[in-house]
Amino acid sequence: MLSICVLGGVITEDTKDLKTIQEFADTYMCENAGVLSEWFALALSNSGCDFSKYISSLDNYITQNSPSGVTSLKYALVYRSLGIDNSYVQKTVQSITDNGGVMYVVFALHLLNNGLECDGVTKDVLSEKLIGMQNDDGGWSVIKGNSDVDATAMALQALACDKNKHTEAIEKAVEFLSNAQTDAGAFKSYGVENAESTAQVIIALSDIGIDCKKDERFIKNKNSAFDALKAFKKQGGYSHTADGEASDLATSQVLCAFTAYDNLQNERSPFYIFDTKADVIPSDTSPITNAPESEADIGEDKISVQKSEELPSWRIIFICAVAFIFIIVCVLLVIFKKATAQNIIITALVCIVAVTASFFVNLKTPGDYYTEDVQTEQVKGSVTFGINAESIGKGKIISDVKIPIYEADTAYDALIRTAKKYELVIGTDGTGSFAYIKSINGISELQYGELSGWTYTVNGKQPSVGCGTYVLQDGDSIEFIYTKEMKFE
Repeated sequence: MLSICVLGGVITEDTKDLKTIQEFADTYMCENAGVLSEWFALALSNSGCDFSKYISSLDNYITQNSPSGVTSLKYALVYRSLGIDNSYVQKTVQSITDNGGVMYVVFALHLLNNGLECDGVTKDVLSEKLIGMQNDDGGWSVIKGNSDVDATAMALQALACDKNKHTEAIEKAVEFLSNAQTDAGAFKSYGVENAESTAQVIIALSDIGIDCKKDERFIKNKNSAFDALKAFKKQGGYSHTADGEASDLATSQVLCAFTAYDNLQNERSPFYIFDTKADVIPSDTSPITNAPESEADIGEDKISVQKSEELPSWRIIFICAVAFIFIIVCVLLVIFKKATAQNIIITALVCIVAVTASFFVNLKTPGDYYTEDVQTEQVKGSVTFGINAESIGKGKIISDVKIPIYEADTAYDALIRTAKKYELVIGTDGTGSFAYIKSINGISELQYGELSGWTYTVNGKQPSVGCGTYVLQDGDSIEFIYTKEMKFE
């Protein structure tokens, strides 16, 4: 069994302690069932733990929420890995079609590769569909555009069960991943080296029988993918990026990678093949579907850019408040017969210091934020901009508006400027080239499943770099899209 230890709510591979794994399963995994625990469950499914408490928690989560699409397939796969073949698993399998995207086909194949059968589609049909989605460079992409490391690695994982049937597609994908590896031995997503992408490649290579510690195609500048993972190791886990803090999601992905590699070394089945025959045990839930909400399209509008030189409204209010407080204090000093020159001077000095300090603080009211524009450069053109949440029944939040762009404007700049115009709240992580969009207009990553989140396209294709890096050109068409089949990052 893979040697692991539970430390502070996350797992590393440092020591052997089955008791602490059991405690982890009974606490953290129960508390985070349906949200973050599932990758840990897949990695630990053969650890010998009693997962009955976690299974009960997952039952409750599914009953109270609305899993659908890829997320429902993932939950069914977790049940299967833990030896459960309940009605939820059966209903989910019978609902499988051949009309889904890359991630949907991947997870559907994982289920059918484990002996489950769907009346409407076979695993051979899904395998051929997945291969048909392969790009000319050998990779796969979640949304039509440049091939992506994560999607390619996960497609390989789904094809690994019948690797002898799909040698040509697998060889092309292996070549793509080899070319995508950095000199540090790591792999990138959205232009940034990260632990999750590196872990996904380790799983894929291990599943198809390639030892990434020894195969020369995956040794760059004397570094393997495992060497690269050292940069992401933190106290109690692994981080998404080398300069980040320990993340449960990154740690769970790395644990899956260690498990897959351990399977390879011990000549066991690929990571997503569960050899233990499932038993029908009391753990029953029924699939729930989301009711789509009405669309909220916003028509085209011209955006004028003006720089305001006025004193920010919050500061005016603050100065007035300080003046009012000064008057009140002076009145109180008179009432209590403390109105000496010294007390009045001290009160005045405190108020002056407070007002002066306000000029060194850059606070904004919502009105200030949404009406300000700091652009002073010459407009170099315009782009068509949209925000699309149709995948979750919320329509197009913004539909094809024309906005001006300035020199060196990125897709991120366009999003922020448009958000100000339409008073949308944007949640971000990082700045500049490392900017990452966590939420738009209250719709957050992971809100509709662990594979859900915001991505973007330019001229109908998904760039290989983040939105904070992609520089826009006059006439571009840019759209931020919420997808249920996001990459792990």
